[in-house]
Amino acid sequence: MEATRPPVIGIFIDRRDGEPWFKDGQYELAYVEIVETLVERGVDAVLLVGQGRYEGDGVFSMSWRPERRGSEIHHVQLGRKKVDIVFDKDFFIDDGKVPVINPQPLKELCENKHLSYQVLRQFHPKSSIVHTLEDFQHELEAMPNEVVAVKGLTGSSGKSVFVGSKREAVEGMRHVEYPYQVQEFIETVNGIPGVVDTRHDLRLLMMGGKPILATLRTPPEGSYKSNLGYGGLNRLVGLDELPAELFSMASRIDGVLERYAPFRLYSADFGLTAEGWKLFEVNGWPGVVTRERGEALAKRYQHDLSDYLVEMHRFYYDSKGERVG
Repeated sequence: MEATRPPVIGIFIDRRDGEPWFKDGQYELAYVEIVETLVERGVDAVLLVGQGRYEGDGVFSMSWRPERRGSEIHHVQLGRKKVDIVFDKDFFIDDGKVPVINPQPLKELCENKHLSYQVLRQFHPKSSIVHTLEDFQHELEAMPNEVVAVKGLTGSSGKSVFVGSKREAVEGMRHVEYPYQVQEFIETVNGIPGVVDTRHDLRLLMMGGKPILATLRTPPEGSYKSNLGYGGLNRLVGLDELPAELFSMASRIDGVLERYAPFRLYSADFGLTAEGWKLFEVNGWPGVVTRERGEALAKRYQHDLSDYLVEMHRFYYDSKGERVG
């Protein structure tokens, strides 16, 4: 009897053609441990680098597998590889021939802030899109409060975001190309009971419709941005510390996003206001969980992620390894 080949799962870590590269050793170790955890589950797991190396139909012209050699990590080139599943960490563009988490429709929705607003309007602060300076000035005047939030339609880490006085918004967004999303500023200064007593941004990491991790970000005193690059503080929050109303909203949001992907891994940012919880944005490329955030937490995430990817493989392929659907 012919042996059934193991599932082949590729982790697409960089859309640029090159060698495997990581911004620091903690991130590299996290990816190595994800590969090792998948291998423990009988998976042929590899790292993929370069959109230009995708030949189509799940085939990449190069692949790598990390190997530990003492205290060092080496990435061994394996050559051409056909993968069954792609775990996308950097804007992989597929051809519809290989299942991807997250697939293109969900990535496009998460990447474009105004598209995500249109789809998830009922959960967001009031927003509008502007394409010219004249439109921008008109929308600023129409905003009910002195403080506004303005965002470029794409981008992360707060680099294309202005939060502050309407009088300073035009100058504050001068470095960002149109169009912009102009958003009603939502005040969260009263905090979350039992968790924080100041402005905040609460991020939930959602896997398959379930929250698995919560991170609280708070801005410096007198500031609005909570991104680490702007001096914000970041700490983990136990899921049991958070109210049921937040999880109810997260579940309803996921019910909408489920239409775009049966398997999905994303983060969603929330704030508690005087009118209840509001959604700030969704992110289709949440970061890995590194050992800096706790060894037990990192291990649990890697195990949950590996189980989810294996479940995804079973969903898409029958017992003979043939694609279903």
